[in-house]
Amino acid sequence: MKKKNKKDDKTYKFITKYMDKFDLLIKQAQKEKDKEDFDFSIHALTAAIMRHIVMNNVQYYNIEAKEERERAQLN
Repeated sequence: MKKKNKKDDKTYKFITKYMDKFDLLIKQAQKEKDKEDFDFSIHALTAAIMRHIVMNNVQYYNIEAKEERERAQLN
């Protein structure tokens, strides 16, 4: 049981590390946006980033599925 807890803890720390980096990136972008006086909400930036991430994931998994189908056809 301890192995799973250690693995879960390691996973949580890894995920949290990169989520914290994303939060810092957005805070930095907010400061820069305010300094430059852009006429849009920071939410527009976060929405664009999320769309970009989702599209990259979709593309990645479509490629993975295609490769899996090709491997299945060869066998």
